[in-house]
Amino acid sequence: MVSRREKGRVSIWLVHRRISPNVDILKQLCGVENYSLDNQETSVDTKYWKKQPIVELLRPISYSSSFIENAVLAAESRNIDEALYAICQFDFAYDPDIVKQLKLQDPIFIGHFSWNDSEEEIR
Repeated sequence: MVSRREKGRVSIWLVHRRISPNVDILKQLCGVENYSLDNQETSVDTKYWKKQPIVELLRPISYSSSFIENAVLAAESRNIDEALYAICQFDFAYDPDIVKQLKLQDPIFIGHFSWNDSEEEIR
């Protein structure tokens, strides 16, 4: 199993290229077998389709104030400072080491992080 439902975790992928809307990114490109679209949020500039800093992509995601700092640090540790869009799957813990298919360069899984429903503002 490449993923499991895990309350309080959000798995995050960063995407650097436009991918056809007919492609189920998590299933077809990341090997995720089962997930709920109700627990997924994405962030993208659909007007201009331009890359943005990771912090700007994640800021509009629900409850991001509880995980944004750790997610940005994880991206930076992989030398990623911007992306075209972000996919966030809540209450979900993805394990890329178990995926049996080819490891792709895009999308990039940056980790799963603790989140909570605190409405604190980012300082």
